[in-house]
Amino acid sequence: MITPQNRIIIVDDQFEELQRLANAFLKNGLGCRTFEYDKLYDQPLNRVRLAFFDVDLGEKGIDTSGLNQEEIEAAATSIYNDLAYAINQYISKDNGPYALIFWTKNRPLIDGFKNYVDNPDRGYSDTAKPYLIECFDKNDLNETSNVLPKLDELFINDKIKFYFELEENARLAGSTAIEKLHSIIPKDGKWSQNMEYFQNIDKVLSKIAVNVLGYDYAKERPIKGVYEGLSQLVLKEFLDSKKYIEPKELMSSLLDSKEQKEIEFPDKIIATKLNTIFHIEESIEFNTSERGGVFEIKLDSLKSDEFKPSYHFSLGEYFKRLEKFNSELFFRLNSTLQEDEAAKIKSEIEFIAVEISASCDYSQDKMRNNKFILGILTPSIELSKLDLKSISKSLLYKEIPNFYYNEKEYSIYLNLNFVFSDSELNFIGKPKFILKKEIIDMIGNRYANHVSRIGITSF
Repeated sequence: MITPQNRIIIVDDQFEELQRLANAFLKNGLGCRTFEYDKLYDQPLNRVRLAFFDVDLGEKGIDTSGLNQEEIEAAATSIYNDLAYAINQYISKDNGPYALIFWTKNRPLIDGFKNYVDNPDRGYSDTAKPYLIECFDKNDLNETSNVLPKLDELFINDKIKFYFELEENARLAGSTAIEKLHSIIPKDGKWSQNMEYFQNIDKVLSKIAVNVLGYDYAKERPIKGVYEGLSQLVLKEFLDSKKYIEPKELMSSLLDSKEQKEIEFPDKIIATKLNTIFHIEESIEFNTSERGGVFEIKLDSLKSDEFKPSYHFSLGEYFKRLEKFNSELFFRLNSTLQEDEAAKIKSEIEFIAVEISASCDYSQDKMRNNKFILGILTPSIELSKLDLKSISKSLLYKEIPNFYYNEKEYSIYLNLNFVFSDSELNFIGKPKFILKKEIIDMIGNRYANHVSRIGITSF
């Protein structure tokens, strides 16, 4: 599918000025999207990385000579409002990092516009935030040939170059991966024929999907298998790509540090969101056979007559205790905690089952009883509110990193003493998300160590 590229956009209400800047890019082999300003435009763009806006889009220009900053801002209110509105028309509030370049003949208006948008009373506080605001004076750029050198001046700073280099290297990695894939597929003998080539693409992609997911799962999710396999080829090309960033300029915190503890996130929520990216898979439909699947537990079904396990174990009794919620089964709250706060923590807890069957059994789709560990899903609890000394070694409470779910920070606590199968029980409810392989391997290893611990008789 061919889609418009929004990487560089230009917005101006004068066609000649629009073309002047656009031609400068085109003559240097760079594509851009041009927009002759339309007050009715209503399709904000995403993934804009460089945006040029004429300041006076309504041709309400004012003469700023002899005016101080306060007088300029008072005189230009109408211009500022039109410009702020226009930026929101063309750039989505969720756009991401971009540089905003004002393309104007009236540079003194720029500082006043910054103050205008920064004022929360103006109603533009949620406008997509640029990481760089610069100004190109139209009067200084009469020829298209001298626009690009001016652009080069913007990107001397490695912190600015980083976003553009990251995106470009990712694009080139994908393009090079396609070429590498193409090079290993046998071609037809004649230049004008391609039947054998497409048959071979079929075979290569099918084999990749099977080797990555296993035969049965690849048949269910062939595109997932292909993309997971090819992602390694893309990653290799990405890591091998040329880097022009100077590390000292971009990551001085790391290079100037003496020990690891000096390196910290500016906000702890960043770690939580990164953990979500690394370890949680949400946008997928799955059932109880999915390794790492996290499911709600239907406590109501445990009270019904249908809950009659045909083998002996203590899960039924355990759930009777869960109904009253004895917090010591997973953790003990500090005795100093206020009663209402403790009650609130307990009320937000949701019981879950986490599938932990062996990776090889899953990939080969072997007939198996799916193995689950009992756990709880809860909004993150400050460690200061827990009696950490009382937490049993049979619990996983710190090993699983916090993650972002339903727009809140969550934790998972697992009880390694309660591993069960769903083969004869029906209390596992709706799927929530999948814990990825690295986390499930860690849980499986921790569980194996737990059940193999040695006990001796001693006097």
